Amino acid sequence: MKRYLTIFVFIVVCFLLQTTLFTSLQIANLVPNLILVVTVSAGLLYGRKAGMFAGVICGLLVDLLYGSVVGVSVLMFTVIGYGCGAASKLYFEDDLIVPLAAIAASDFVYGLLYYALHFLLRGRLHLLFYIRSIILPEMIYTVIVGALLFWLLRLIDRKLHPPVEVPLHPKKPFED
Repeated sequence: MKRYLTIFVFIVVCFLLQTTLFTSLQIANLVPNLILVVTVSAGLLYGRKAGMFAGVICGLLVDLLYGSVVGVSVLMFTVIGYGCGAASKLYFEDDLIVPLAAIAASDFVYGLLYYALHFLLRGRLHLLFYIRSIILPEMIYTVIVGALLFWLLRLIDRKLHPPVEVPLHPKKPFED
């Protein structure tokens, strides 16, 4: 329960940062997708259930505030959170390559799903233009900011939830 509360607080803080501070830090009219980074981080750090929880909350925030239909972003973020949670077994605590690759792949998949659900179904078939001008630049910006954010989230997670040491040889009852 404590981890889910932590994830929720991370989501709210990153959503507020993305919608307020980072709108003034736009590069080529692109903003990094911080809530996607939180979804990926929750999946990699805590597993599939936590990734799906983060995906549902992030998707609901996006759908309720910006979407015309509730459920589209929930589906996209939940699938991404589940996929990153399934890849959590590949993640080692000191490795930064897996989280960066997961953030890049998740942002690319999110961009493709967004294109398919918002533009392709309306007859706009300029996929290569969309990939070249929106998906790839946003993915690069998200990976750069996501590296810093993931490092910060992992640091905060270590402080809030320190690892429990398990002795290899348990003490005998009368041994000091």
